[in-house]
Amino acid sequence: MSDADFDDFDDPSEGCPNCGGEGVIYMCFSEYACIDPEGGCDLCERRCDWCRPKKVELDPDRLREDRDERRRLAREDGDYE
Repeated sequence: MSDADFDDFDDPSEGCPNCGGEGVIYMCFSEYACIDPEGGCDLCERRCDWCRPKKVELDPDRLREDRDERRRLAREDGDYE
């Protein structure tokens, strides 16, 4: 594909391609007896992972422990100074 083909997907004026800029998506299915499967119901509303991803919070203590463990294992294998 050429670069021109990819430019079609990068237009910010159209909003999020997953939710249309609303920030939520609806996972409604008529077989589960949703109130409004065509328009979306409150029970099936989900946050859009594309434009409103969950923030990952890293624990510095856990990161430090992981780093130290990797260094210890590398020393045992002789791969670390």
